[in-house]
Amino acid sequence: MPFSPSPLRGGGWGEGFWGAKSDGLGSDFPSEIRVLEATARRVSTPDLVGLIDAVDRRWHADAIVFEANAAFAGIGELLARHARFGGRVLPVTQSRSKAVRTAAFAVPVQNGTVRLKGDRGGVDAGQRELFDEMTTFPFGSHDDLLDAAATGCEHLLGRPDPRVWV
Repeated sequence: MPFSPSPLRGGGWGEGFWGAKSDGLGSDFPSEIRVLEATARRVSTPDLVGLIDAVDRRWHADAIVFEANAAFAGIGELLARHARFGGRVLPVTQSRSKAVRTAAFAVPVQNGTVRLKGDRGGVDAGQRELFDEMTTFPFGSHDDLLDAAATGCEHLLGRPDPRVWV
């Protein structure tokens, strides 16, 4: 499962997405991504380390996918070298626009591969902000949590499962 933090416009950090990929056994889908947690907070870089650490202790991430464009590359390197979870930091340099990344993310969302937490009454309150960004892009006032989710899902779906030869 990856965590994908994202820098916020105007400085600071706080958009984070935690997701898990199932193997599809016992499911109608070959694999699905379940959103475990989606967090939108403006925090300083030192507080970001604490936020990632706390959420990592809850979910035990296999990878922490970190957007490492421009000045954020240094922060990713700092995390990789000095944080408790540093060995699992996977820097990602975005080369496509947010609109293109979101369009690619829309495919697994529309085919049911991406699952938000909720019940018959709707989306869980803890994932409502992500849902709102997903349904209002590109006209919503925020889209950084959506971008973090797209990056995390791209990592999960683009990584083949290990295969065993018999």
